Amino acid sequence: MLRSRQTHVEEDPHNERFAQTDFAFRLMHYASIVAVVIAIALIMTPAAYDRIAERRHVTARFVHDTAALLTVAMAVFGIAIALELVVITALAIESVAAGAIAAACALSMFGLLWFYLPWRRRRQMRHKSQANA
Repeated sequence: MLRSRQTHVEEDPHNERFAQTDFAFRLMHYASIVAVVIAIALIMTPAAYDRIAERRHVTARFVHDTAALLTVAMAVFGIAIALELVVITALAIESVAAGAIAAACALSMFGLLWFYLPWRRRRQMRHKSQANA
């Protein structure tokens, strides 16, 4: 049974093409998988901590730490997606430049939606509260 699966995998043209892919692309793919693992660990840490260490207690410290972990996780996840976009785009349309452009567009979109717009909103709210004080 194992032998037949191994033969099937070896005959899969996608696996063969990936094995023949430039080492830099395989390394980027590996790095993106590692980044996803790190992002998942960061995302799940507050839930695990809440269930084990501070059941039924939500402290300001917990909220602060959770926000920090999720912010780092978003950045790491964005990098993982960008790396994978370079690899997939370069392989799909055989253009490293298109892959780099796709990754740059994705990172720009993530930066705008996940970081800049929330930061700008927080800044507006601070200015509004200072003006009302």
